[in-house]
Amino acid sequence: MKYPIGRARESQRLAPTQLRALATQLATIHALPLDAADADLQQSLVDTDLIGVSTREAVGAYLDRWIRLWRSTGLASPTVEATLHWLRANLPQADEPPVLVHGDYALHNIMMQGDEISGVLDWELSHLGDRAEDLAGLLATFSSDDDAREFMLQYVEAGGKPVSEFQVKYCNVFRYFIMYVVMSES
Repeated sequence: MKYPIGRARESQRLAPTQLRALATQLATIHALPLDAADADLQQSLVDTDLIGVSTREAVGAYLDRWIRLWRSTGLASPTVEATLHWLRANLPQADEPPVLVHGDYALHNIMMQGDEISGVLDWELSHLGDRAEDLAGLLATFSSDDDAREFMLQYVEAGGKPVSEFQVKYCNVFRYFIMYVVMSES
């Protein structure tokens, strides 16, 4: 069968044990204690000044970082400006502390051997923020809504906190803005 450009073949579904491994690994990442004195954290690109602020403040700071990068391109777009206005107006309302966010926790950055995760790659977008960002990125890679639902059940069972559908949508808009900025720099 021929597949037209832009149409992907359905990918192989993950086994329940693989979904559980992905969920457990992500819940573990989001539960890592954040200590500004930690030597590994100090050597990373993570802004340790955001430890102890609210998730709302951390997401706002991360958005400001990407807005500065966008402005540095010298490009102008009413659509991007409207998107930025929407992102700023809809910052997460969470007063809880931010978590360590991988920034691109998706199947293309996960090494699995059988049913176990052997590595999580590409941490260059890691930062302190809203757990929904990692969840939105991963959920977008599943080929089935059933897998997405099962993953979320496993994530919560592993200690992760549930997120709302709006949080996922917000993070998807933010993610698309980030991708646009990255492409605009090229």
